[in-house]
Amino acid sequence: MDVSVIIVNYCTAGLVAEAVESVVRLTQGVSYEVLVVDNASPDGSGAELQTRYAGSGVVKVILSEKNLGFGGANNLGFSQARGRNIFLLNPDTVLLNDAVSVLSQYLDDNEGGGVCGGNLFTAEGQPASSFKRLFPSVSAELSSLMCHIPERLCYGRNVTFNHTGRDLDVAFIVGADLMIRRTLAEQLGLFDTSFFMYYEETDLCRRVKDLGYAVRSVPAARICHLEGKSISNLDRKAEINFRSRSIYMNKHHGPAYVGLCDLIFRISVNLRLLVLTLSGGNKTYWRTMKKMFAKR
Repeated sequence: MDVSVIIVNYCTAGLVAEAVESVVRLTQGVSYEVLVVDNASPDGSGAELQTRYAGSGVVKVILSEKNLGFGGANNLGFSQARGRNIFLLNPDTVLLNDAVSVLSQYLDDNEGGGVCGGNLFTAEGQPASSFKRLFPSVSAELSSLMCHIPERLCYGRNVTFNHTGRDLDVAFIVGADLMIRRTLAEQLGLFDTSFFMYYEETDLCRRVKDLGYAVRSVPAARICHLEGKSISNLDRKAEINFRSRSIYMNKHHGPAYVGLCDLIFRISVNLRLLVLTLSGGNKTYWRTMKKMFAKR
């Protein structure tokens, strides 16, 4: 088996079906399987997917007894995967070409490559955030505070999307479409389940780089990412993001460094709230971020 495609479902049966259909329709250059892990969806969508794919020779549905979070559910799928390359695909994605083969071929042809991902597009076909050039750090926080101007000066248009037409070294791949070698995933244990959702791919890519492997953007692979469709509650999203950020920072940095990053981040949150207040924008996400700081 060349590739195991793992998709996690949590009350997103319709989205999962579209993602699976795009994999089956467009994947031609490799042998593959699709493992759909239902994360104890309370809406019965796990059973719905199990019925839909009963008897399928390609798609297997795995039912988790509890919600393991994004990382834990992917780890569960990985425990039953047979592919030598593991493709972690969000439920709110649709392949636009034979991205599975493109990414698998990249890992096969590049021994130093550990993780890769394609270019992501919005539903309207516009470039979407596909990777980051900086790991969470003082530099990243300062760049964010300055509207990412330092990164734009350094990387031009290729800060979060690969316009070059060639493979690029990046800090980490957005978890919507991340492919990793099986041997490397086994060595690392895939995701750290301390992260319920968000930052698990950031942590994984950092650990991959610490072992001396490259993390690459491969723009020949094209995927539509319906970002946010799988979690629409902004309060909940902000709370999970805040906690996962804290776990990541404390795992990889010392207290003084984390304190400096948090200080810059607090300033950024307050500035965003000020701008949104003046412009009449939706402040829910950033207001919750500010509340999370106050609770600490």
